[in-house]
Amino acid sequence: MKKILILALSLSLIFTGCAKDKKNKQENSSSNQNITAKSNQENNLTVGEEKNSENISNEKNKEKKSKKLSSAEIKKAMVDIGGFNKKFVDNFKEKDIKKYEKKADELREKTGFWNKLTLFFSQVAKDNKNSSKIYPDVSVDEVETWVYSGDENTDNYKNARRYLKQRGFDATKVPNGILREIFFKVYDENKLASYEEQIDKAYEKLKEKYPNGYVENSSKKETSTNENKNSQNNNQSKESGKMKKFAEKNEDYDEFRKELVDQYGFSKESVEKISNEDIDLANYRAQKKLEETGYGDIGLVINEIAKMYPGASTMYPGDDK
Repeated sequence: MKKILILALSLSLIFTGCAKDKKNKQENSSSNQNITAKSNQENNLTVGEEKNSENISNEKNKEKKSKKLSSAEIKKAMVDIGGFNKKFVDNFKEKDIKKYEKKADELREKTGFWNKLTLFFSQVAKDNKNSSKIYPDVSVDEVETWVYSGDENTDNYKNARRYLKQRGFDATKVPNGILREIFFKVYDENKLASYEEQIDKAYEKLKEKYPNGYVENSSKKETSTNENKNSQNNNQSKESGKMKKFAEKNEDYDEFRKELVDQYGFSKESVEKISNEDIDLANYRAQKKLEETGYGDIGLVINEIAKMYPGASTMYPGDDK
């Protein structure tokens, strides 16, 4: 109860415009920043370091996924997956591997077929009769005659589209460009996966990207939506330079989020997404409205948050009415 009273008092002070209050907040903010900085130094961790750590971790994961197969890995795959004679593979030189990798890369670019390893196996087997029990394969011969056409067309990946539909995703109208991007990612994430596994993974990625199924022009709508989001983010960045903190302690922000659920009809799921920075921004915009109209209360802040998260509250529509 004490926390709620403190919060209510701090909220009421938002709109007083008292110079003394502003000065106190600035002093408290400066003091808290010094304490936070000292604490971070003592624990040998700053916010910036934490973000850098995350970025480094993500970069390492990307490197791991996109890392080229080594010569040893390719030779092992030739025996285990390609059915090549081990003696033949043992005598396969580094320069041979590079030569056939280049051929496979060229075919991959020309055809749009994602599995470089399969193209590699096929080319080696064609030039070295009876070196493999599996390759060359008739189905790969067909793939090698493909000519990848425009990104917006839907004429490539006929078999892949059929198998995706069997799994429950209708990819008949998905443009070549989208399927190419997805299958190339699937291959890069696991270069030794079987064709069936690659189709399964592509199905998962398509379901994640289009949970309600692909609708023609949905990718254009998605681009437009992303552009709008970027524009909004740029505007928010400009505003952030003028913003003051809504509260001095994280506990006050948490208490306010709790009040949004208990008193103002916000769902728990939506409130979990509302950051301290969102609340600061909503408070800043509410103050601007107060200056323009001359009247208002905490409802202005709440309505600004509702604008950021449409449908989050059953009480606040998130409009200016």
